[in-house]
Order: sequence, then structure tokens, then C-alpha cells
Amino acid sequence: LAAARDADPQNLRYLIAYAWLQQREGHYKEALTTLKSAQEFTTRTPAIPFRAAVSYFYLGLNAQAAQACEDALRIDPDFSEAYLLLGAVRLQQQDFQGAQSTFQRAASLKPDVALFHILLGVAFYKRGHLQQSVRELNRALALDPQAAPAYFYRAQVLAIQGKQRKAIADLETAVALNPHYRKAYAELARLYSAAGQPERAAAALAKESAELRREESEDNRMFNQLQDLPEVIGGLGLDIR
Repeated sequence: LAAARDADPQNLRYLIAYAWLQQREGHYKEALTTLKSAQEFTTRTPAIPFRAAVSYFYLGLNAQAAQACEDALRIDPDFSEAYLLLGAVRLQQQDFQGAQSTFQRAASLKPDVALFHILLGVAFYKRGHLQQSVRELNRALALDPQAAPAYFYRAQVLAIQGKQRKAIADLETAVALNPHYRKAYAELARLYSAAGQPERAAAALAKESAELRREESEDNRMFNQLQDLPEVIGGLGLDIR
């Protein structure tokens, strides 16, 4: 791909694809340089500011990430992936109402995507709107019964509502679906301890510690508020509109 880019340096598809590969390898600053080169040829391609937003997000530059997402949405108001990332940025900024409205827009554009309902459920949960949160998480699970984060966040709501057994069951499902789900092990340990099950609590804590060590050895685990978000962003398409 680098050779193709060098042979045709004005080809936007090559430039954006190369920036995407740089991001996959964790080279977020270098990807910004590539995207600046692409922007010299056009300002009407939403994938360029969106990819820049991805780099800013992973670099911890939330204000720049939000601005780049908004730039992409001005070009294409129906760019659902940009709403996804913008909502994630707003969650990082603890602007939960803003995240809610952003994810609602994403879910309205693609109602059959479970992830959008999960994130909308998270935003409702962060705002303390528990019934709406469960509604969205249930919708997500109806679309994708293998969505471990939906079980995790539904467990948070159930625990607040005093439904400890159901919360534990959801968390056990989450770690069965994703054995590397560190936050789920931590929450399981807490609930097992509260339920008078110290051996299970200790086992869950041991797994949480093991996953923490594993995460610390991985360069691309910069944000853990939404465990699935880095993989989702990394897998977004390269459609040039």
C-alpha cells in the first residue's frame, strides 16, 4: 500500500487507506500527517476528518476529535460512524446528555446495529435513566445475543435496582462471551463478595488482575470506558463519499 501511495500520491483512496493502516498499527500522529496530505486535494470527503478524529481520540485530544467529527458531519450529515465516535468523545468528556443525543441520531440512521443501542444504553445509564437504558440494551441483545458489553451494562442497571442475582447472571454471561472482559470480572468480584461468596470473589479478582497485566502490555489499550470501542473504530470502513 505504501508503494501504491508513493506511485500515485494524489490518490485519495490510497492516502486514506494508508492512514487507516497507520492507525491500526498505533501510529496516530503519522496518520494525521497522511490525512493532511489528503486534505490538500479535497475538503469534501468526510472520511478525511473522520480518520483525523480517530487519531485525535486515541491521542487523548477530545476537543480536536469532536471538532473533526463535526467537520465530517457537515460534509455528510448521515455519516453514522462519525456520530459513533462523537458520542464516545462526549462520554469521555462526561457530557452524557450530548452523548445520548448523538447516539440517538446514530441509532436512527442504523437501527439494526446493536452497537448503537448499546452505546445509547450506556448514555442513559450514565444519566441515571435506568428504564431507558435497559430498553436500549435489550434491543441490542435482540439484535446481537453475543454482545458482551450489553450484558455488562445491563448488569450495572440490575445491580442498582437491587436485582443482584440477575446482575451476576448477566456478568457471568459477559465473561463467558468475552473471557478478557476485565471490568466484568471486577464487577463480578464485588457482587460475589456482597452475596457472601468469597471464593468466587477471589477467583474473579484474580482474573481481573491477569487481564489488567495483559492490557498494560498492549499499546493500543488507551481508553477503557467502553471496552469494545477501540476494536469497533479500528474496523470501520474506508468508504469515500
